[in-house]
Amino acid sequence: MVLPIAFFAYSVGELLRHQNESQAATESTQIARVSTALVEEHFRQSTAFLESIATRRELLETWKKRDLEGVERDLKQASSLRPDFVFVSLYDLDDTQALLQKNGSWQQQLIGEVARVSQPRTLAKSAGQS
Repeated sequence: MVLPIAFFAYSVGELLRHQNESQAATESTQIARVSTALVEEHFRQSTAFLESIATRRELLETWKKRDLEGVERDLKQASSLRPDFVFVSLYDLDDTQALLQKNGSWQQQLIGEVARVSQPRTLAKSAGQS
């Protein structure tokens, strides 16, 4: 009588474990799909925003005249609309560049952001994980 009860308990335990694993996998897949959609939408919006700046008539005219103060003014206005951009820059085919620095040195901000993003990965590698 004890053996059938033990077998039943083991079978139920395995069934519940399998159901939990399946549910966790399904939930992880759903979270990944939602996250992917959110990231894609963010990039779509950022691309549309940058394209709208790049095609502004005033910006194109000041750029053609090499009026870097006018370009800086336009880039400053554009960057105020999207505070999540670290910097906004503009280039032509001759590598002429106009760059708007936000909140001090953009290079220091970029280095800090790279360090922030890569830090958890470094910690995981030092702990023996990949």
